[in-house]
Amino acid sequence: MELISRLDNVIKKDKQLNPQYMKDVIKSDIFYLLNNYFEVEYSDIDINIDLTDNNMYSININAIGDRMKAMQILPR
Repeated sequence: MELISRLDNVIKKDKQLNPQYMKDVIKSDIFYLLNNYFEVEYSDIDINIDLTDNNMYSININAIGDRMKAMQILPR
C-alpha cells in the first residue's frame, strides 16, 4: 500500500514539474471531445496555460474544424 501511495505522489509531482506534459494530456482530451462534434485535426488545436498574478490558471483553447458532424438525438 505504501508503494502505491509513493508512486501516486511521484506521478503528481511529475505532472506539476512538467507543464508541457500536462498541456499535451489536456490537448489530447480536448481533441477527443471536439472530434465527437467536428472534423478536427490534432495539429489544429492550440492550448495556452498561464499562471496569473493571483496564482490562478488562465486557459485558452483555440481549435479549427473543417465541418460539424451530424448530431443524433439522445434516447430518453
